[in-house]
Amino acid sequence: MSYLWVLIVLTAVTVVWVLLAFSRVLFRIEYRRRGQEEWFLLEVTALWGLFRYRIAQPAIKPGAADGASGVHFEATAGKNPERYTFFANFQALFSMFYRVSRRLGRYKRPFFYVWRRMRIMRFEWHTSLGTGDPATTGVACGMLWMVIDFLLNCFSPFLKTPASVSVNPSFFAPLFGTSLHVAVAIDLRHLLGAGISFFYHPNGK
Repeated sequence: MSYLWVLIVLTAVTVVWVLLAFSRVLFRIEYRRRGQEEWFLLEVTALWGLFRYRIAQPAIKPGAADGASGVHFEATAGKNPERYTFFANFQALFSMFYRVSRRLGRYKRPFFYVWRRMRIMRFEWHTSLGTGDPATTGVACGMLWMVIDFLLNCFSPFLKTPASVSVNPSFFAPLFGTSLHVAVAIDLRHLLGAGISFFYHPNGK
């Protein structure tokens, strides 16, 4: 009877080891915006598809309220001027970055542990941008290319497939549309390792 229990325990240990050694967690994020229509998708898949968590819904519009400080582009379509707000107000952005930086400072050890071991399976970002004025459109597209270049430099060591990016300027018509698709794979054992790192270093030290 004791041999049977030993066999059961060894089998259970082997199964767990296989799951930890070969299973991975896939995170997929999609964001699309065309005019005033937005769509956001977050999907987490693990254990070869046996576990799947998915959020798909219209995204919250990032427009700042009238009178609030923010990044605005004003464009004219015919005789009717229209205002397009591409980013939230500066106060909301500062508050968000402050909270993120504090959390990264506290959890930097497990965060960078996972960061160094992630694999970016897909990175696609395509944007069409126009303000109705060629000069400001050129400046806006140049700034967007700087952001994309910075992100690609950060992500290039982890890319498993070539990134697909584009910025299409619309010099004479107001236009904004973007689509972002990112898929990141992380081995389950690395996520558990990050959890152990946080357990032994809860203050990030």
